[in-house]
Amino acid sequence: MLMLIRHYDGRREDALLLSIAGNAMRVALPDREDCMELRLCEGQWVSDANQPVEIEFIAATAEDEWARFVDAMVALDEIIAAMSTVETAAAVA
Repeated sequence: MLMLIRHYDGRREDALLLSIAGNAMRVALPDREDCMELRLCEGQWVSDANQPVEIEFIAATAEDEWARFVDAMVALDEIIAAMSTVETAAAVA
């Protein structure tokens, strides 16, 4: 599911929800190699940098939202491919 993360400093990032378990969720961001973990602490979501964030889930129904979702999926595929390349190189070395 596509979501929007609003950081305390005003930044906004599109993200793709990967999993939710208890009070934590893992999301993929198009410009990061690693996933981000968000935690719910005392009613406030916080980033892996321990900063408060607000989250908004986006229904991919409109054409432009669908395009953003596809772009996020392509970025996720690129992240997975890059991680696989690194793991393969490490295994060979």
